[in-house]
Amino acid sequence: MLLVDSIDEPHRSVAGDYGDLYSALFRGAGADVTLFDARADALPAFGVCDGWMIGGSRQSVGDDLPWLDRLEGWVRDALAARVPLVGICFGHQLIAHCAGGSVARAPSGWSIGAVEYRIADGVFDAPPVGQSYHLVASHRDQVLVAPADAVVFASSEHCPVAGYTIGDHVSCVQGHPEFPASVAASLYRSRIGIIDAEQVAAAIETLDRPTDNLAVARWLVDRVAGIARRSAA
Repeated sequence: MLLVDSIDEPHRSVAGDYGDLYSALFRGAGADVTLFDARADALPAFGVCDGWMIGGSRQSVGDDLPWLDRLEGWVRDALAARVPLVGICFGHQLIAHCAGGSVARAPSGWSIGAVEYRIADGVFDAPPVGQSYHLVASHRDQVLVAPADAVVFASSEHCPVAGYTIGDHVSCVQGHPEFPASVAASLYRSRIGIIDAEQVAAAIETLDRPTDNLAVARWLVDRVAGIARRSAA
């Protein structure tokens, strides 16, 4: 897991930092998780792990930051080498950007709340989580144009490119499978003023819906594990 942000207090006290959230989720999905801080640590060699996840961040992919420039180069090299990559929210956007897609502010503004993502017909022989799935959303940037070689498998009312794959080695989702409702609610309330208070209130009302965090995490892990099994065969 390449960490690209930290959760500020008081929100971190609710359920931990990003490393805690990702570790708990993906270990529950059957993965052994190793954490690397992409902002400060030397970026690891690809072969250290079977696959790599890049998670959420308050940054935008176009921000001028030395660590982000290094990470972008690492992702481009990983794509060229067909290294297994998983992108979540910011990671989903960064991988799309590096693969030739377009990322910018969403025309509809912030997307927050427990969002339904619809799975496109004909993409999967057997959809991994049914015909749709729910995840917590928290973003105002999004992928506007998918990379040319991507297959878009999920969309929402306000996010046409909410999930995509590239070959068998890239799997990305815009939603946050690591976020429990309590963390999302805390973050949303802190953004009143940046986000309209009525939109925040409406988003918090959706957080009592069941989300498909573990099912999505298992699908992402299975994609990486499948590549590892084929490579070992």
